[in-house]
Amino acid sequence: MTRVAFCNNNGGGGKSTLVFHLAHMLADLGRRTLIVDLDPQSSLTAMCVSEERLEALWSTGPAHSLTIMGGVRQLLAQDRHAGEVHVEPLRDGLGLVAGDLGLSSIEQALAAAWEWERARDEASLRELSVFHRVIEHATAAHDTEIVLINAGPNLGAINRAALLAADVTVIPIAPDLFAVQGLRSLGLALAEWRLGWEQRVTHQAKHGPEPGLRLGLPEGRLMPLGYVVMQAAMRLARPVLAYDRWLRQVPTEYHDAVVRDAKQPTTTADDPWCLGSMRPYPGLALLARDARKPMFHLRPADGATGAHATAVLRCRDDFARLAAALLTRIEETKTTMA
Repeated sequence: MTRVAFCNNNGGGGKSTLVFHLAHMLADLGRRTLIVDLDPQSSLTAMCVSEERLEALWSTGPAHSLTIMGGVRQLLAQDRHAGEVHVEPLRDGLGLVAGDLGLSSIEQALAAAWEWERARDEASLRELSVFHRVIEHATAAHDTEIVLINAGPNLGAINRAALLAADVTVIPIAPDLFAVQGLRSLGLALAEWRLGWEQRVTHQAKHGPEPGLRLGLPEGRLMPLGYVVMQAAMRLARPVLAYDRWLRQVPTEYHDAVVRDAKQPTTTADDPWCLGSMRPYPGLALLARDARKPMFHLRPADGATGAHATAVLRCRDDFARLAAALLTRIEETKTTMA
């Protein structure tokens, strides 16, 4: 089982839409997949279930037992004893741990747990690993092969804990100034979090009151898996030269900020870390939203006729290639880690 976190440092780039469609494509390929929405905005959860079902998930009392907060609150309260976490079935082979606006309420606690003064406090490591432990229970219940973790568009304490719960990270990148600047900040944060977690776990194992605490904690490697270029939906309304300029910078910035090697690919096509380039499908997106299904599952009954029907086939090919590239990189990374 592999946990893949999708993260970037600026919102509005289509990350949630990417995760939603990739999860469905992996399920189409026979891979048992679990979506874990750790973005407090919960936009991915809203894509997965109807508004009526979302209201029901969020209306289970203060504990919100049917969302990610149900598992989080039980773990934080009971410390050693994990509670059950609800997995919402979406289709055969695909489940969801629903997001929750209430996640924002634990931001301060997770930030305090990261303070070095608490490095010997076993409770701090348990708090920082709360998402890791929730995911462990969810995957056991769902018999999961691949977990797709949706992290929020920031570098806060919740996202740090979300990425520590992952094995590898994928960064969706839109070729513009904001995304490139965000990539630099994210690269620095990943390196800092990776080192900080290793120091805390090592320090606690040597000096903490419970040397065996290291068992059951995430490794926190934050290993990069690659990036996905998110083409702009309104490219024709923007200067093409500016778009191409930022697109050429993406491979260099990714290698400098995230991979931190000396390679300088000239284009995304030459860069093995580029998992794919996703085209926008604004017409299909509207139909898919109304039908509450991925764009490549649209049928004529959903309005996908004529040019839309051709776009559906193209969309399916795009996500099939991306899923294949993701699975290949996962296998390569497993070999490297072994």
